[in-house]
Amino acid sequence: MLCLLSSLMLLRAGSVSALCPVWTPARAQSEIARLERQLQQWDDAYYRAGES
Repeated sequence: MLCLLSSLMLLRAGSVSALCPVWTPARAQSEIARLERQLQQWDDAYYRAGES
């Protein structure tokens, strides 16, 4: 019973922490593009420059 209760509490906590920001589609696309640029910079630094 304790295991079931713990599992239910974890499921509830996960759903609360996964709230998404309220953005317009244009803002969401802008944020995605910014993150893609950041990932590309990190990839370049790691694979080409050997930084970790």
